[in-house]
Amino acid sequence: MDDELITAYAYSNLQRAILRNILADILSREADPARGLQEFYVDVKRDLQEMEFAPGDPDADKVRQEALLLAQRFFRDTETHLLKRGKLSKPGLLL
Repeated sequence: MDDELITAYAYSNLQRAILRNILADILSREADPARGLQEFYVDVKRDLQEMEFAPGDPDADKVRQEALLLAQRFFRDTETHLLKRGKLSKPGLLL
């Protein structure tokens, strides 16, 4: 793996960690963090399904599918983070 790819991958992981913590902090303040997490996931999933990815690009569907898979991983990771913090009593995110 070349240095630029390593840097891009590391930066991507940094962004994911920051976003997970921001989302977990916001959801922790809600009366029902599990419901908030579920609603936010549904909104993000719908946006990814409906948004236009590079018009005319033959790889647009592959990009959409990968984005949807990454969303699932991100939200599952956020749920685990909330469980570890004691903000959720049990897993229940529906993907």
